[in-house]
Amino acid sequence: MEAGLVASAAVAFVTGLWLWSAPKSRAKEQDQAQRDAAIIVVAAAAWIDRGERGCPTVSKLVEERDLAPNARRDDPWGQRFRIECDQERLSVWSPGADGRRSTGDDVRVVAGAD
Repeated sequence: MEAGLVASAAVAFVTGLWLWSAPKSRAKEQDQAQRDAAIIVVAAAAWIDRGERGCPTVSKLVEERDLAPNARRDDPWGQRFRIECDQERLSVWSPGADGRRSTGDDVRVVAGAD
């Protein structure tokens, strides 16, 4: 019986610890994704400013040495960052923790936006 109480207490402790730390972990991952996307958007802007045509991919930026080989190419949730270019803006985005685009946890960094 005593072992059961110890096991139950341990499970309760770990569950409480997880519930307490989960929001902090998510915020940390969001912050990391924002920083990584900001690095990529600067590299993509430099690539475009050189007069390259089209919109680069993260792999293309690494290949052409606009982005360091050790730069993060994937977001904290394992998805590759995407670069979007159109007439009006350049942005780098991630679908966030849920892996779905256009939901509340998406991460987007727009070139020139403060």
